Amino acid sequence: MCLVQLFGQKLSGNVPLERKMGSSTELSTNEETVLVNWILAMTRKGFPVHRTNLLMTVKKIFDETGKETRYISNDGTPGRSWFEGFLRRHPNIKERYAESVSKARAAWFEEIEGYLKEEKLEQILEDPTRIFNGDEKKKWESLGAHW
Repeated sequence: MCLVQLFGQKLSGNVPLERKMGSSTELSTNEETVLVNWILAMTRKGFPVHRTNLLMTVKKIFDETGKETRYISNDGTPGRSWFEGFLRRHPNIKERYAESVSKARAAWFEEIEGYLKEEKLEQILEDPTRIFNGDEKKKWESLGAHW
């Protein structure tokens, strides 16, 4: 079928305008939308979702709904092909890699501060009882572990 024929069929209503080419996805559009919203919400709150967490969450969805995927890896989670397809379908989701600690810490604080202001909870930042040490190395050293 040539492009002109396909376009004509779409205009006539014989082929839906939103029809996607290729094989169908294992998760419904609604399920993927919920997943994307969860990822974006967690990231906005300063807790980005790591690839492993995403794949384990999707595996849990498959297990609970009885759905199957043809893109399974050895550990039973959706594999690289599923993950890459998910990123292609949702270009607003990006995989990022770890940064140096000081840059990451500064960015994390700015994101948390922005989130608290959006939610009108910035008074939390004024409360001295809510101060926590974010330096993991110092925390481990205080517990007796040395690197």
